[in-house]
Amino acid sequence: MCISTVHLVLFCFVYLGGLISSTGSSQPDVRRRIGLACDAVRRLAKIWKNKAISKETKVQVYETMVLSILCYNSETWTLTAVTNRQLRVFEMVCLRRIMDVTQRDHIKNVDIRACLDISRGYSRGIQARRLRYFGHVVRMGQHRLPNIALYGRVEGNRPKGRPRKRWLDNVTDDCYHRGWSIAEATHLATDRQCWRTYIRLSQRAPASP
Repeated sequence: MCISTVHLVLFCFVYLGGLISSTGSSQPDVRRRIGLACDAVRRLAKIWKNKAISKETKVQVYETMVLSILCYNSETWTLTAVTNRQLRVFEMVCLRRIMDVTQRDHIKNVDIRACLDISRGYSRGIQARRLRYFGHVVRMGQHRLPNIALYGRVEGNRPKGRPRKRWLDNVTDDCYHRGWSIAEATHLATDRQCWRTYIRLSQRAPASP
């Protein structure tokens, strides 16, 4: 008796700057973005080592030349605890380079952030991008594919085990940290100008622990 075995072929490809994976996970794209940002950090090594350049200027270079590469397409990511940890580790590697310290100096991350006057970090930027995109999808017509993907329902039974984290779960967490429910955020997002104002004001709030 011949039993045929079906192998699941995993593939990925780059589309509009983002890495699309057949698994639907954002982790491959996050790893790719970290790799591209690492390359930018290496290319800017002379700036990090230059004592004549102030730390404030180095932070501006980091936010302009590194974070912009790291966070490209981040509004579509579904971040998990693993991917968040990878992003935090990369961020602190960059900030320690700017401070010209290593882990052997035993300086806490919070002290490095305070010294460089960085209270927002990558996470607040990604949250703002994600909320802006959420508002854009909410205002789309119901026939548009992003709107269908956000509000549509898939028929069938879930496989056993813990459900995978969804993009809307990230949006719900972002809203919770700003004191909104997802229903309130959906209502606010229908007005584009008000939604932009709410996001801009909430970005000035202290980062949640």
